[in-house]
This record gives sequence, C-alpha cells and structure tokens, in this order.
Amino acid sequence: MPLYGVCKIRGLSDETLYRATALSYLICMYIKEYSGKLSAFCGCGIAAGTGMACALVLLHGGDEHAMARTINNMSSSITGMIMSAAEIRAVRWKGVVAVNAAFQSADFAMHDIFIDDIHGINGFTPE
Repeated sequence: MPLYGVCKIRGLSDETLYRATALSYLICMYIKEYSGKLSAFCGCGIAAGTGMACALVLLHGGDEHAMARTINNMSSSITGMIMSAAEIRAVRWKGVVAVNAAFQSADFAMHDIFIDDIHGINGFTPE
C-alpha cells in the first residue's frame, strides 16, 4: 500500500508501480531465503520493509548504489527488533516501524546518508 500511495500522490504510471512492486517482492524473497527461521511477521517486517525501501529508492529515481545504502540503513536499524509474537499489538507496531524505517532509509540513502559497511551487521555488499 505505501508504494501505491507514493505512485498515486506523485502521479506515477501503473507500469512504474508494477516495477517497484516487483523489485520489492524480489528483494523480500531474497532476504527471506537467507534470513533463517523467524516468525512470519518478524521476518516480513525486516524483509518486506527492506524490499519496500529499495522500491521507494527506485520511485525516487535512485540507482543500485542508493539501494545498497538503503539496505545498509534498514539492516542497521530494524534487524535488532526481536519480540514475542504472542502480543498482537507488538506485531502491529513492528509493521508500522518497518514502514517508517523504509521511508526514512530511502530518503537518507537518496541524500547519501547511510550506515557504512564497517559498522554493525553490514557487510561489504548488501548480499
């Protein structure tokens, strides 16, 4: 829904929305493939939030370097959120936090603000 909202507010074409959504899904699937076993919402908050952040970069005209910076920003900011999935309010809040982090990470990356690869869990490449 956030990608749809951005496209509608900015007057972007349906094809642009489809491309951004496909990119978001591909990045989400890639992260889920390598992130190990997590609760459904825990993993999706991280994976889908990061996919959405990269799609936002695409919608703002960014390149793969901006997407790599966005992935660093996302992995440095929300991967530490681990909680019990028993509390439904916490699960909902995690989704809100992931969407907020995606918008902030993409905006920062587009302005060349990012967590460098030598800090925290970030590696030399997004992979």
